[in-house]
Amino acid sequence: MGITYPEEGTYTVKLTVGNNFGTDIMIKEMYITVSVDDPCTDEPTVAFNASARLIPAGGSVQFFDESEGFPTYHTWSFIGGSPSSSNEGSPSSPIRYSTPGIYDVSLTVSNSCGSSTVVKHNYIYVFSSPVGQYCDTITTIKPGEVVEPRVPDGQWGYLAGHNGLKIREYANRYDAHTFSEVSAVLVPLKQVKYDATDSYVKFFVADANYSTPDSILGEKKVFLHQLTKNETNLIKFEPPISVNGPFYVGYKINYPDEDLDGFSDDMLVVGIPMRPNDPAQNQLYMKKGSTWYTPNDFKSINPASSNFSSALPLKPIACLVDIEEIIAENDINIYPNPTNGVVTIKIKDTYYSSFSFEIYDIMGRKVVSEIYKNGFDEFTTDLSNYPEGLYIIRMKLGNLNLNKKILLTK
Repeated sequence: MGITYPEEGTYTVKLTVGNNFGTDIMIKEMYITVSVDDPCTDEPTVAFNASARLIPAGGSVQFFDESEGFPTYHTWSFIGGSPSSSNEGSPSSPIRYSTPGIYDVSLTVSNSCGSSTVVKHNYIYVFSSPVGQYCDTITTIKPGEVVEPRVPDGQWGYLAGHNGLKIREYANRYDAHTFSEVSAVLVPLKQVKYDATDSYVKFFVADANYSTPDSILGEKKVFLHQLTKNETNLIKFEPPISVNGPFYVGYKINYPDEDLDGFSDDMLVVGIPMRPNDPAQNQLYMKKGSTWYTPNDFKSINPASSNFSSALPLKPIACLVDIEEIIAENDINIYPNPTNGVVTIKIKDTYYSSFSFEIYDIMGRKVVSEIYKNGFDEFTTDLSNYPEGLYIIRMKLGNLNLNKKILLTK
């Protein structure tokens, strides 16, 4: 039977136990809080990052807890790693991977208000020798599914393309934690027609840590006359678009009506499969006006049709790129390395929307050290008051998260 507390307040709990050898007492002050209103305002949200994800066999990875909501308990699982688990916030010791393979990592955090779990599938790639990059083509189309143009009931045009409903954007969700960037997308087009040589479509990648594809990470404008119908068209993102966890890939279309007959003078069509109306089977998002819909509520924008689930047959070419190569590609220079104290961080390309830096020791503990801006694209810090050893500079440059090791010697 549970203990009932009829009035608001904070209560102490006392436990007394005994046997033939004596008794023992435990007292927990202010252990129970009773409130008319829900006292839980900080339910934790789990998140984590890693110092490297593409490593040779025998290499180690430092994991960093980035959870919010003040979690008090952590449970890590490192399949294939040693140790294979941890209950620390950010594990103080790196996790070693001795056997080549592709491994999941999971973290559960909790506090008195609740818990939160994330499993990052195919997160750590361990090869028999150093590998700078791993790429793959991914899809959410199921084996045996029929992908073909779909005409909305009572409308002209097609899904997923131009139609009488004036749906202007389509996107597909990819629940993949594996990759760090999207370099291209394969687009199988059923139909392409353009009224003018300047008619275009914009292909984009968006952050799927949000519920709708509004947080655009990068996009590319392509003229319709450059595309070919009944073929799979390769759209390259140059430079590749950085991602951090799940992402969307989609496209934005226009509805020019030069002859004012009520129909678009352009036509772009991508086929889709039809699935039962089950949100768990849906990856397709459609934007009409300023609102995103899924096919699971399609009837609300086209009463003549039924609700369903679907996906786009777009195939992103996504890559997991070694951290050192990411830094080189993005022109980040940290010097001198090794250093006896003063360190300079120089950013050669300054198109990032924001910068932030944090410094950790090799045990994963944050080092309190001021980082000063020295000109438009340079930052400096002084580690001379800290013990010599290996340190990690964690950098957030816009949507890109980077880690760089630096050796302090004296």
